[in-house]
Amino acid sequence: MGEPMQQTRQRVRVFVAIPLSLRLRQHLSDLVFTLKERVAPVRWVRLENYHLTLRFLGDIPETTLPPLCSALEAEDWPRGFTMSVGRIGGFPNLKRARVVCVRAHHEDLEVLRLRLDDVLSAQGFGRDARFSSHITLGRARGREGIELDEVARQFGPSRLEPEAVERMVLYRSELRPSGPVYHELASFSLGLPGQTSSCYT
Repeated sequence: MGEPMQQTRQRVRVFVAIPLSLRLRQHLSDLVFTLKERVAPVRWVRLENYHLTLRFLGDIPETTLPPLCSALEAEDWPRGFTMSVGRIGGFPNLKRARVVCVRAHHEDLEVLRLRLDDVLSAQGFGRDARFSSHITLGRARGREGIELDEVARQFGPSRLEPEAVERMVLYRSELRPSGPVYHELASFSLGLPGQTSSCYT
C-alpha cells in the first residue's frame, strides 16, 4: 500500500492598505514622469499599484485568511477622514534612499493604524513599531540607494489635493516577472461596522 499523499499547505502574500482614488494616482503618475528625468536608476511603481500600506503581513498560511478577515470585519473602525499628501521622501533617508515616496499626513491615520495593530496582534501577528505613512513611488535598483536631497528641495510640498479616506483593503500580492499584481480580498468601510464589500471564504 503506497504512502498517503501529503497535502501542500498554500501560503499567500498579503497586506492591509488604503486604496487611492484614480485622481490621486494619475497625479502621482505625472509626478513620477517628471522624476524619471532626475532620479535613476529606479524601478517605478505602476499607476494601478499606488496605495498607502498600513501593515504588510508577508507570506502567511492561506488558512489564516478566513479568521483574519472575520476579525477585520467585526471591528468598529474609526470614521473616515481626509489626509494630505506632502513632500517627496525617501527610506531610510534622503542621502541614500532605497525607496522613493511621498508622505501622507493626518492624525486619524495614526489612530487607524494603531487600531489595526490591536486587531492584528489579537490574531497573532504582533505589532509594528516602524510605521511611517507614505505612498511608495519607486525602489532604487542598486543596494547603495540614491540621493534625493536636491529633488526633495526642488519639488517642495506637494500641491496635490487632499485625499478622502473612506475604506481600507486586505490585498493579496501576486509576484510576477513583470511586477506585482494586487488582488482585493476584502474591503472594510471606515465608521460603518460590518460594512464589508467582499470577504475571503
